[in-house]
Amino acid sequence: MNQVKHILAILAFSIGTSLALTSCGGDDEGPDTIVLNGLWEITEIEVVPVEEETTEETTEEETTGDDTTEGDTTEGDTSDGDTSEGEGEAGAGSPPAKAEGDNGDETTDGDNTEPVADLGYMRFGMITYEYFMVEEEKVTTVHSGTYQLAGKTLSFTEDEASSEIHVALIELKGQQLTMNMTIDGEAQIWYAQKMAEDPFLDEDGEQGKLVDFENEVHSADSIPGSLLNPDLMILNDTLFGTLDTLISKETYKAEQFLYLKVDTAKTYQLTVQIIDPQYDLPAAIMEYVQVWLSYQPFAKNYQAEENRIEPEENEALFGDIKSPTGYLYIRLFSYQNEIAYKLILEEQAQEE
Repeated sequence: MNQVKHILAILAFSIGTSLALTSCGGDDEGPDTIVLNGLWEITEIEVVPVEEETTEETTEEETTGDDTTEGDTTEGDTSDGDTSEGEGEAGAGSPPAKAEGDNGDETTDGDNTEPVADLGYMRFGMITYEYFMVEEEKVTTVHSGTYQLAGKTLSFTEDEASSEIHVALIELKGQQLTMNMTIDGEAQIWYAQKMAEDPFLDEDGEQGKLVDFENEVHSADSIPGSLLNPDLMILNDTLFGTLDTLISKETYKAEQFLYLKVDTAKTYQLTVQIIDPQYDLPAAIMEYVQVWLSYQPFAKNYQAEENRIEPEENEALFGDIKSPTGYLYIRLFSYQNEIAYKLILEEQAQEE
């Protein structure tokens, strides 16, 4: 009886994981969909007039109130009626007119903003950002810290002790970036243009260096081949290995994490072959090897490839791999222990 319950539990876990992997594999809004690395010139900062909407709502209420008091006005003095009309004109007409005037001024100011660089620049690394101003060739950092990108939600965490977090909803169209966020209670829309080069880096390019995940994130104290201590691969060399459980052989979870450094300007392809797999699992649905890829060493960044390696195929090719971080991380997953495999990463030939 206990064995039956154990098998049912494994089947439930298998189906749940299968649905999760299918969802991950088909999600176009993954963290790697939008790449912000590089320098962006802030071309416009638009302040959204939130109070204008509140004023209009208030005006409508006041107008409704005036309509209600029209009957009372006929009973009152003519001066009250005049006052009521005056209030109607001021309440209904003045605020919108003032807002339009303000918007007109903003437009005029926008037309006269000749030195666009006065709005500053945003430089994004893989997990770091810096917002700085440039005046007479002097670079002054305004804010800096780290960021996280989940779909189209961008979260900034400042380096300061307060660790203040700003959240922005972003849109990226070609080289144009739009960030909608609230700063000091004020809704703003930032528009930025991607720059082809970064002229503000020093001679050593310190500010433009990629994150060294190998030294900053990897942990030699972790289990070899695990998430925090992946095994190093060599480009163009065939690697032979065996999938094994990292914790307990009763978990039905065998996996292997690998990584290698790559050229950010080149495109690669990965070939994975499963060698004579012998599956002994509670259900046929569990008989496959799943390949996950990532450009960062964090669990949340791994994306499951759509084509699983089924027993009747035993080989898969994953192409058009290009890493913006200079690192490529690979995770092989199976419910079966002791699955032998071989894989190789090669530079992909470009079509002419």
